[in-house]
Amino acid sequence: MSTAIITVDREIKAREGTAVSCLARAGEFVRAHGVAIAAISFGVLVPCFWHPRIEAGDLGSHAYNAWLALLIKSGNAPGLLLTQQWTNVLFDSVLTWLSAVVGFSAAQRIAVGASVLIFFWGAFATVCAITRRVPWFITPAIAVFAYGAVFHQGLFNYYLALGLSFFALAILWRATTWDYAAAGTLLALAWLAQPLPVIWTLSAWLYTLIYRGIALKHRAIPFLAGIAVLLGLREAVVRLFQSHWTVRQILLATGIDQVRLFGKPYRVVFVAFLLIAGVLFVRLVRAQGYRESLLGLPFQMYVLCAVGAFLLPREIWLPSYNADYGDVTERFSLIAAIMGCALLAQVKPARWHAGGLIAVAAVFFGLAYRDTGAMNRLESNVEATVRQLPAGERVIGKFYYPAVEGTDISMILDRACIGHCFSFGNYEPSTKQFRVRALPQNSMVAWEQKEPLPSQYFRAVQGRPLYEVSRCRTNSDEVCQRSMNGEQETPVQSPDHRNQ
Repeated sequence: MSTAIITVDREIKAREGTAVSCLARAGEFVRAHGVAIAAISFGVLVPCFWHPRIEAGDLGSHAYNAWLALLIKSGNAPGLLLTQQWTNVLFDSVLTWLSAVVGFSAAQRIAVGASVLIFFWGAFATVCAITRRVPWFITPAIAVFAYGAVFHQGLFNYYLALGLSFFALAILWRATTWDYAAAGTLLALAWLAQPLPVIWTLSAWLYTLIYRGIALKHRAIPFLAGIAVLLGLREAVVRLFQSHWTVRQILLATGIDQVRLFGKPYRVVFVAFLLIAGVLFVRLVRAQGYRESLLGLPFQMYVLCAVGAFLLPREIWLPSYNADYGDVTERFSLIAAIMGCALLAQVKPARWHAGGLIAVAAVFFGLAYRDTGAMNRLESNVEATVRQLPAGERVIGKFYYPAVEGTDISMILDRACIGHCFSFGNYEPSTKQFRVRALPQNSMVAWEQKEPLPSQYFRAVQGRPLYEVSRCRTNSDEVCQRSMNGEQETPVQSPDHRNQ
């Protein structure tokens, strides 16, 4: 592995000052490492296929709204409509098209799998561009971050946009004339998914251009200016918009927090990653020197991303939306995680560094396999329960994992309803952030964020029950449903799917 890195380093140094297209270099890299790329890609995709369903937070809602979009197009969703918008639509549009062609289950695996590969290789391309080497040893960390908090929250438009933006940044890092067209195309696609990664990429590129034009002894100046810009941006956001910020965001700003998914067991992974990162950073400082390390571009970019995750409000209410633009800290934290990989990938690793990262990644994916498997069993019971209801009924419900003080996974009810019932509590239409919108007084999905769901439903519908679906008991995977039309009905339990 070290021989491959040295060879690539020599090739890059030999080409300094020459106008070799980034796309040409990428083509040469793929030809030289095609087997390794295929093997790593296969491994990275395993979590998309290890259970009957992909458990990833809002993915259930994305799939459900893809179904609603098809119903709207066919004229079978009165009270719902599709809007034309230029962002926050790319993943949903792809998922809808795939669902019509190959079905909803296969569409989710294809769309999510493609997004994972785009994110993983986009992040790796950026790391290679920044370090000017091929640091294979860092790939276990990138794989973990690819399945970190942002993935499991199901923020797939953002996730896809960030992957495309990483590719664009890698191209722009040492771009020739023709490379700008490719980078611009990628950023245009990324904008269709989410604007934040595009804005960050252009800002990072501008920062890089400024940094390169300044002598080493003065390179603290752009860093301090970057901190000042983030402080000014935070002040502007707080003054212009309703927002929420807490000092506890400092705990989520390092990037390593992406590994903390479902409860205390993930703390072991967090601490292990933190220790390995600390060892690698000390090794970097010893190799480069204190001054060069801290004034280096990778260190500055990482710290600026972490500071942005801490300073910017976690939730921002924009006037055109009915709900907040949330999880800003987690979104910036994922960028910080990849910039941290670029920082540490400058190190010439010892063998145990790669082994340690592989071991920690194995523990992380083992925990994720266990927890997503438990969610799959719960979702099987939810699906079996709603299938006992007559077709076309409206349902609501809340689910968490773990069941007490856990992550909201209520979107499993959305996905369970595809083709059979309507999840009246689906959040997307009422936020006005997505292309599916709900007209007031419709009977299919809530149109307000603040009004209670039963109140909206019974104001729009008379004489038809609304069913609540929930766990029969706390910490139980058994699922029950009851009517909310005022008539108490005997709860119906789902069959036990724990052995499936």
